Amino acid sequence: MLQAARGEPALHVLKNYHRDHFFHVIEVCFLGHLLLQTRLGNGRTLAQRFSEAMEFNEGSRRIMGLWYLASLLHDVGYGVDVLKGVTKLLGFFKNSEALRKLSTDLENATTPVGASAEVRSLSFLGDSAKGDDHGVVGAIHLKGLLDTIAKDDSTVVTDDYAAAYHAIAVHNAREHDNRVSAGNTPLSFLLILCDQLQEWNRPRLQFPTAPAWFLAHLENGGAGSQAPQSSPLGIRAEIDLERSPAGVITPTLRTTRGRTPCLRFTVECGQPISRNSGVFNLWLDATCNFQRIDYDIDWIDVEISYLTPLYLNPSSGLYELQMHRLRDAARETHMTFLDEWFPGNTGTLADPPPVRHDLVSLPPNRTMERLTLNLRSLAATRLITKDIETFWGRIAEWRRYNEDREFPGDYGFAVPS
Repeated sequence: MLQAARGEPALHVLKNYHRDHFFHVIEVCFLGHLLLQTRLGNGRTLAQRFSEAMEFNEGSRRIMGLWYLASLLHDVGYGVDVLKGVTKLLGFFKNSEALRKLSTDLENATTPVGASAEVRSLSFLGDSAKGDDHGVVGAIHLKGLLDTIAKDDSTVVTDDYAAAYHAIAVHNAREHDNRVSAGNTPLSFLLILCDQLQEWNRPRLQFPTAPAWFLAHLENGGAGSQAPQSSPLGIRAEIDLERSPAGVITPTLRTTRGRTPCLRFTVECGQPISRNSGVFNLWLDATCNFQRIDYDIDWIDVEISYLTPLYLNPSSGLYELQMHRLRDAARETHMTFLDEWFPGNTGTLADPPPVRHDLVSLPPNRTMERLTLNLRSLAATRLITKDIETFWGRIAEWRRYNEDREFPGDYGFAVPS
């Protein structure tokens, strides 16, 4: 954690778009702790269910230990992004042949990592492992650390922690061939869920103020240090907290879907999410991330709703549907790989009908939109399947070009595919 704290200011400076990852992993850990302790409809906790699925004789205690290891270390590999940031800085010196070669050599330095014996030992990654993916870097770091400890302590068996480094390795992957089984690898499923949900208090800072803000926040524990350019996001879970006469608090799942317990979340966003394509990034990233889960369990459902404000057009003073804006933006930037993201529509983005989306609804106040993702349904009907590499490349371009622009019309700056 100390190493992560040292690297965090550099990441804010060197990356075009970087959110807090130091406090983030602590929040992810606590969120997962709460969920693992939550009692389901049959009285058993989620941790007990996971323990049964993973055939652990030690019960939920081992699950909790693995969770703390995976959640607190899942972003420890982000230091590799410092290298990528330095490479971009060195690109400025392109007129010097020697410095240009140095930049190219650094850019290619991570390629052998993906083909290394250490990565190949993580057989679940297949041939798609990337040496510059912070999840892959974090996983092989943890495995190497455990191997080193095991040399001095015969009671440590590296494979006993495989569930933790599997979760770290796959948490950031979005490619089609990196499917994650909720039934076979529940810890990996939980990390993907909590990592995606943890958006509150994650500032996005401009580089002149980022290091100073982070160090001040670390020093005073967050008291009175409001981050600039952060989108105020909150989360609600339909979980009741029951307090015993002795003061012990037991989280209990509140709702069911038919006879199946259902874990429901609502992520609430304020107006700043409308800036810089924020709503679109949130919707598309969550959809693409959650759809890679093979939801092969029948004892609980998970449903996430994103409550986002309609766009208030400063020119007309009228509210506009974010879904309409997304459709128009995708059409103008030729993002035809989003055709499938609009279920219930005929035709394509090139010749669109009126926008209708099976997952998006308008709450009664008519100033918000609600995107609801049921993970079981999403696994059965994946909404983004075309050329996933292009998808993420274009989304990154879109975000970068819209960094400091207001809608409408800013998506026109993105480079067409």
